[in-house]
Amino acid sequence: FAGDDGAFDINNITGAVNVIKNPNELKKEVYELKIQASELTPNGDVVGHAVTVVTIRVVDLNNHPPTFYGENGPQNHFELTMYEHPPEGEILRGLKITVNDSDQGANAKFNLRLVGPGGIFRVVPQTVLNEAQVTIIVENSAGIDYEKFHLLTFKLLAIEVNTP
Repeated sequence: FAGDDGAFDINNITGAVNVIKNPNELKKEVYELKIQASELTPNGDVVGHAVTVVTIRVVDLNNHPPTFYGENGPQNHFELTMYEHPPEGEILRGLKITVNDSDQGANAKFNLRLVGPGGIFRVVPQTVLNEAQVTIIVENSAGIDYEKFHLLTFKLLAIEVNTP
């Protein structure tokens, strides 16, 4: 058969078409394979044949997890020094966080959630498709008190919607 870029194989007896490359290596979204079936005599002579086209559409695998980025590339730890009791609604401007999922369509949809001492901060946006700048906003000024906490630690989670 033709048109496969070496990505597919066909079983000569059953006619089953198999992917033989890693799906991540497939270069095209649509393959049109021209397949010929031949009838053979017991001696191996061709007595008849038919040709058909099989269209194979490659769909996204949802194989890229959401990833956080700082100013210099992928990053999984962010720090910020701030004054206590900032105004509620204030954005933590010293945090430069981007989050990205390089899958396609609905496979690139995920939710953001903060896990840590409750009600002090909130994250915006809460739902992302592909990529977004992450903003952390002060929700409860009283919770940011130097006498109570010298250090506040939170986890920022990106949770895929379709395949958590």
